[in-house]
Amino acid sequence: MYLDRIIPFTLPTKIIHGFGSVKLIPEECNRLGIKKAIVVTDEGLVKAGVIKEITAILDGAKIPYVVYDKVEEDPSMKTVHEGEKLRQAEGCNGVIILGGGSPLCAGKGIAVVAANGGKIADYQGVGKMKVAPLPVIGIPTTAGSGSEVSPTFLISNEEKNTKMAIGSDLGYPPTAILDPNLLRSLPARQAIWSGLDALTHAVESLCTNASTPLTDAIALRAIQMMFRSVAPAAFTDNMAAKSEQLLASAMANISCGNTKLGLVHAFSFPFGNLHVPHGLACGLMLPFVMEYNLPSCRDKFAEMAVTIGENSDQSDDVLADRAIERVKKLYMELGFPTRVTEKELPRDKFDQVIKEAAGASQMRFNVRRANEKDLAWIMERACKGF
Repeated sequence: MYLDRIIPFTLPTKIIHGFGSVKLIPEECNRLGIKKAIVVTDEGLVKAGVIKEITAILDGAKIPYVVYDKVEEDPSMKTVHEGEKLRQAEGCNGVIILGGGSPLCAGKGIAVVAANGGKIADYQGVGKMKVAPLPVIGIPTTAGSGSEVSPTFLISNEEKNTKMAIGSDLGYPPTAILDPNLLRSLPARQAIWSGLDALTHAVESLCTNASTPLTDAIALRAIQMMFRSVAPAAFTDNMAAKSEQLLASAMANISCGNTKLGLVHAFSFPFGNLHVPHGLACGLMLPFVMEYNLPSCRDKFAEMAVTIGENSDQSDDVLADRAIERVKKLYMELGFPTRVTEKELPRDKFDQVIKEAAGASQMRFNVRRANEKDLAWIMERACKGF
């Protein structure tokens, strides 16, 4: 099935993984020509003192910087423009991002506008930027979005109450530093939501019409690692598990960054417009989209089941069903919700969410074609739960 295609695979980001790897920030600043950095983060990481670990390293290396810590959950256009205004005033020529998906998105947005001018909304869609963004060093403090290795990011358009996806092959961060020490104080709920976002990236990359043996291999290994590490990473001080989860998150995004995503992420956009956190939305929809995709992904799900420990002597039909059952079992172990409630989806918003999901770009990549009727069936299943 792969012989009739020319298969591209892109990964220009330099990935540095390991305990204490943040100490290499000055080396990467020198490599990238960053003379003064804007450090983009959020107030929570400032209050927790995590930002001091980064600024102390910059101080020690005599690299000047300014901190921008006004990033909110699901960052807005206003946040990007305010950050760019500060960057310009301070004369920063590079961006260091410390945080989860929200600071990573905001910081990448600042880098785009800084290099290309205009407003961040000018770059909504794919391939709109003319030149590469300012150099970015992405340092995640959660293990979920994988945005530190992705050319794509999301910004909330507060004027239209929608989320904008912005992406370009020019937009890969040049450096990602994955230091597990930064996950020490991550709350369990955030670790779970982020972990299921990453699991969704890996599973969905198996189920698109752009998947390849290369992306499958990365995704399956990431799934194996996450099934082993997400619970201890969330509930204990097991630093080996946190390290594995952090690397698996990046691997999952490397895979889906090359394959695109499917119906779970098609649903995530209208959920985001209802202010449902992205990781929660993805986790809520994953088992039910897997059920829908089962007829077209039976072999992939069977391989996934074996990867996470099921006996390979069973038939593909049995193994594929077991893969979905194992995802549901993982949810029970994590104490994650097993259905969509009216808190996430008020009944009067049902048709709106289905319509918006049907218009999402991810619809065309899902390996099993779907229409609005199919999406409604999936959502009804999700509302009933398991």
